[in-house]
Amino acid sequence: MDRSNARTVLAVDDEEAVLTLLTHQLSNLRCVFIPTSSAAEAIHILKTREVAVLLCDLNMPNIDGNTVLAVAREQNPNIVPIVISGNTDHNAIIRAVNEGGIWKYITKPWRRDEVVGLVGEAVAR
Repeated sequence: MDRSNARTVLAVDDEEAVLTLLTHQLSNLRCVFIPTSSAAEAIHILKTREVAVLLCDLNMPNIDGNTVLAVAREQNPNIVPIVISGNTDHNAIIRAVNEGGIWKYITKPWRRDEVVGLVGEAVAR
């Protein structure tokens, strides 16, 4: 697949198994997929690359997902942020909506067709 004009999708989650699953599930989408388990690396990528879609966990060690979402919005107001989290902390979700401008929230575990459909739609935006 020619990905020279493909949009970039960045996924950040401290669980490697989640990143591996996302990499597999999204492999057929027309996008450049960058997985990272480091919120600091995600922030660096957001500051140095054009990212169209951000998949982000809220509950991560050291730097939480809301910090990553805020940087993403600051760097690119048109980014499409999707939270993928098992976190049920309503205050964190409210912060994600208000500060990160999240487009969708997907709870872990998710259905494959749900995540593929949403990311495909987000890439098209």
